[in-house]
Amino acid sequence: KQMCISRLKNLTLLYMDSNNLKKIPAEIGTLRHLERLTLSNNHLSSLPPEMGALQQLHSLHLANNNFTHLPSVLCQLRSLTFLDLSDNKIHTVPSSIRQLEKLETLLLLFNSLENLPEDVCLLRNLHTLWLGNNRLRSLPPRKKTTKVAVAVLILFG
Repeated sequence: KQMCISRLKNLTLLYMDSNNLKKIPAEIGTLRHLERLTLSNNHLSSLPPEMGALQQLHSLHLANNNFTHLPSVLCQLRSLTFLDLSDNKIHTVPSSIRQLEKLETLLLLFNSLENLPEDVCLLRNLHTLWLGNNRLRSLPPRKKTTKVAVAVLILFG
């Protein structure tokens, strides 16, 4: 039996951790007041394009799923300040990450990243970046004109 989440119009917090989810219903896009969404510890490998309508969303937890890349819909979530994509199988971060101008914390631990795009350096509000246990060979070069706000950079493994 499928849950009708579209009726929960005023919902601001939604926790669906550890539910063996393989797919998120498109109706999630109707939750226009959603501010925090936790979908960690599932079996997700994609997100519905309708999630782009969640313009109030500021905290998104997607750790321990099956993502191999950042779903493009993430870059439409302009209010995001916290994004956790740890423990996935992500190989690359797209240059469109720069569209997340309000992002303050980005967790990409335990993935398969080999490099980061210079666009990460354009995230002026980013102050915490966790990159431990990846395959990083180098970090983007810092340009004199770039104002990097990262105060905490965690690299290990």
